[in-house]
Amino acid sequence: MFLAGDIGGTSTRLSLYSKQGQYLCIEKTDRLHSQDYPSLEAAVLAFLEGAESEIRSFCVGVPGPVRGGRVRLTNLPWDFSEESLRSALRIKKVRVVNDLYAFSHGIPHLSDSDLEILHPGGNEHSKDVFSVLAPGTGLGHSLSIRHQNTLVTLASEGGHIDFAPRDEIGISLLRHLFTKYSRVSVERVISGPGLLNIYEFLGTQPETRDFQIEPSVGDTLQPEDVAQAGLARSCPRATLALDIFARALGSLSGNFVLTNLSTGGMYLAGGIPAKLVEKLKDGRLLEMYLSQGRLSGIVADTPLIVVMNSDAGLLGAAYLAEANC
Repeated sequence: MFLAGDIGGTSTRLSLYSKQGQYLCIEKTDRLHSQDYPSLEAAVLAFLEGAESEIRSFCVGVPGPVRGGRVRLTNLPWDFSEESLRSALRIKKVRVVNDLYAFSHGIPHLSDSDLEILHPGGNEHSKDVFSVLAPGTGLGHSLSIRHQNTLVTLASEGGHIDFAPRDEIGISLLRHLFTKYSRVSVERVISGPGLLNIYEFLGTQPETRDFQIEPSVGDTLQPEDVAQAGLARSCPRATLALDIFARALGSLSGNFVLTNLSTGGMYLAGGIPAKLVEKLKDGRLLEMYLSQGRLSGIVADTPLIVVMNSDAGLLGAAYLAEANC
């Protein structure tokens, strides 16, 4: 038996697996409310209560950098390491990885039904390298290389590169964001908080400032409020905010294809793309993705894909745990 985990600020997903031939079989799975537990160790022990089989290995994906097997989460008061997990859980083999690292290792095991293809690409370039771009609470990025039947995934902080707009409204947005931040990264635009930044900016523009959305819960507007109003086209300001968001995501996706030469595919993941997939299919994202100047041909040859399976990161952690047995 082996254990896989995927940690988020709101929920922690855990699954216990066995292996039958070439297949992984889920023996037990649960989604725990992260804030209900003082530590990851406590959450895992609660999940494993009553489990009788020996657990040979555990791999968990975490939202943040992992240094020397240790991680301190920014959105949870959890501080743990591979060693602390081994000691508390009495599991000999424990591996802590970045959540996008785990996610990337799940991609080769996804089925066609887990994927929504926005652009199929072609066959002119190598398909050995692919990238993941994951807008959610923040903006994650990773690069993976298939080499001699092994997948090598490289960590990245690509979500913190400079925001570089290419149209007048994007330039105006950048100027507005400079009134809030000393430096404007792409995460300030392409993320849940980024969508709120776009909506706030449009409140300063003559064409859209008179349109308002009422928060669905409490007094504070959430990214989900803007997204829902934009998808329903019930508020011109929210609708335009989604247009700007989609174009920025398309532009950055094409940029990363060129940066990494990830012609094996650009995968859009995280908490946002699957929820906005119908919006991302309307052509605005794809227009910017393919508009990469003299090197547009490389991007046109690269598939652009939305990962619809929210458990892809957990699946990747499971295969990493199985390989560590």
